[in-house]
Amino acid sequence: MDNQAVVGTNFRPDIQGLRGVAVALVILCHASISGFTGGFIGVDMFFVISGFVITQTLVNHRVGSIGSQLRYFYQRRILRIIPAATSVLLVTLIASYFLFHKQLPSNLLNNTQWATLFSGNFYLIHISADYFIQGLKPAVLTHYWSLGVEEQFYVAFPLALLALGLVKNDRARKILWWSFLLAIVIGSFIYSLHQSWINPVVAYYSPFTRAWELGFGALVALAPRFMKPVIPFFSDALVLVSVGVLIKAMLITNPASIYPGSLAWLVVAPTGAILLAGASNRSVAVRMIGLQPLRFIGDISYSLYLYHYIWLVIPEYFRRPQISTQARLVEIMGAVICATVSTYLFENPIRRSARLKSDGWSTVLILLISLSAVFVTILALRYALHL
Repeated sequence: MDNQAVVGTNFRPDIQGLRGVAVALVILCHASISGFTGGFIGVDMFFVISGFVITQTLVNHRVGSIGSQLRYFYQRRILRIIPAATSVLLVTLIASYFLFHKQLPSNLLNNTQWATLFSGNFYLIHISADYFIQGLKPAVLTHYWSLGVEEQFYVAFPLALLALGLVKNDRARKILWWSFLLAIVIGSFIYSLHQSWINPVVAYYSPFTRAWELGFGALVALAPRFMKPVIPFFSDALVLVSVGVLIKAMLITNPASIYPGSLAWLVVAPTGAILLAGASNRSVAVRMIGLQPLRFIGDISYSLYLYHYIWLVIPEYFRRPQISTQARLVEIMGAVICATVSTYLFENPIRRSARLKSDGWSTVLILLISLSAVFVTILALRYALHL
C-alpha cells in the first residue's frame, strides 16, 4: 500500500487520486459506514496500482548491472515502507499496553512479530483468521496482511523481470516480459479461484492467490502503445465505464461473497483500465481523478491505511457493539491527522533524503534498528506483563 509514484517526468497525479479512492473505500468499509460494505475491494485496487507502479519503476531504471538495479530498488523500498510500518507497530504496542495492560488483545504480540517480518498474512492463515465474521473483534494488526502480500511478491519479481530484461532484442524482450506476466496472472488466478471455493482464508490472504492482481497491474504498465487511448474522448469513456464497474463491484460484493475468485475481476480490470487511460493523455476524467482532495488522500494513503485500522478497532474493545457514526468520523479524523503528520514530518524526510539514498549501509542500519526496536518492545511487554 505504499504511495510511491512513478518518479521524475512520469509522475501521475491521477495515480495518487486513485490511491485516495482505494484507501477511502477501505476505511469506510472498516468503519461500517452504510453503503460501503464492499469497500474492502480497495485493497485489490492497491495491488493493481502497486504492480503497475513498481513495474514501470523497474523498467524505466534499467541502468547498470542487475545487482545495482536490485540495490536501487530495495534501498528505496526499505526507505519507503519500513519507517512508517515500524512506527505504527510501536505506537500500537505502546498504546495497547497503557489501554489494556494485562488484558492485551488476543495474539497481539504474536501478530506483531509476524507483521514486523511482513508475514502477517501467513500468521492469519495459520490461525484461520477471518475478519468478516460478524460479532468477532478483529485483530488490531489484521490490516498488515496486505503489506505482507506485496513484499512477498517483490522478493522474486524484480529479479525475474530484470533478468528477462537482459535480452537485447526489444521485441523478444517484450514478448518474454508479457509471457512471464501472463503466466503469473493465469496461474495465480486459477489457484485463487480454486481456493476461494475450498479455503476462503487462504484465498484471501495468500500471496499466491493475490499475485495475479499485482501481475495484472504489471501487464498494464507494459501495455503496447496501440492499446493506450490517444483520443481524450475514448479515455474519458474508458474511465467513466471503469468507475461504473467499480461502483457496481462495491455494491454487489459483501463479506458473504466468494472472494477474491472471479468476482475480483470486477475490481482488477477497471482499475487497470483507469491506469491505462491515464498513461497517454490528459483527458478531463483523468485530470479529475488527480485533483485535490483525492490527491492529498493519495499522498498520505500509505500511512492512512496503517493508522486507520488501529483507530477503528481498538475502541471496539471498550464499547458496546453499536458505535455511532459521529464516533466513527472522529476516529477517521484521528487517523487522518496521524497519517498527515507521519507522512510529511517523518516519512518524506527519510525517503527523500539524498544522503540516505546514496548510502546503502545507512539503509541497512535503518532496517536493523526498526526490526530490533519492535522485537525489543515485544520482549519488554512480555516481561512487564509476565506473558
